[in-house]
Amino acid sequence: MPLITRLLLLPLLSLCWVASAWAQELPPAPADGVLDDTRALSQPVHEALARELSAFRQKTGIEAWFVATTFLPEGQTLRSHSRLLRKAWSQERAAVLFLYDRSKGQEMVSLAPPLWQVLPTAGLISARDQAHEKMLEAGKSPEQRLQSSMSVLLQSLLRLHLDQQRASQTPTRDDLRLLRWLLGFLVAGGLIGGIAGRFSRRRHHWRTHAVHLPRIQVPTRLGAPHGGGTSASWPPR
Repeated sequence: MPLITRLLLLPLLSLCWVASAWAQELPPAPADGVLDDTRALSQPVHEALARELSAFRQKTGIEAWFVATTFLPEGQTLRSHSRLLRKAWSQERAAVLFLYDRSKGQEMVSLAPPLWQVLPTAGLISARDQAHEKMLEAGKSPEQRLQSSMSVLLQSLLRLHLDQQRASQTPTRDDLRLLRWLLGFLVAGGLIGGIAGRFSRRRHHWRTHAVHLPRIQVPTRLGAPHGGGTSASWPPR
């Protein structure tokens, strides 16, 4: 192999080796969605958060994890490490990962590209900001802030998911059948109303053109037994 080719391949092989080493050092995805080696959460809170994550996955189909750590790998930032974990665990699936650095008291939310492609960008940014605001609340323990921040994040994502489903939902056969019945009812009601209105107008027209002659009493004339009686006259106008 020529020397130039070796020199060009050396950086690429180094990057592959580093990526492979990182992948080997990454822990597997937690079965219950919570990886807390630092014991930032008590056991009851851990279990409650695991149930909340499970319910969120069942309702949305979106993978979700909570990770608490006390150190980051060398050369990694909170943002890059959260993205690395999320990519390793979710691959190409829709997912969200909440990473908490206990030593610095900082958090980072990593959202998979499928979420940005489907859900509104403004809504995702708002969900992330709301989670961060919960971490800044004074007068609460770190555990309380973590639990509240994670709950707000999941609830916001759930609302966005449900709104997106309602907006993209197509009518079912039952919906179309009901719509046809309603349209038929409205058309029939319009026809009946039109016919009734037409007859009503004709009846009014007949009433306005009807002539009522006055009834008068006519006396007996010349003693004839049948010469008089009740008759009507129409005076000239």
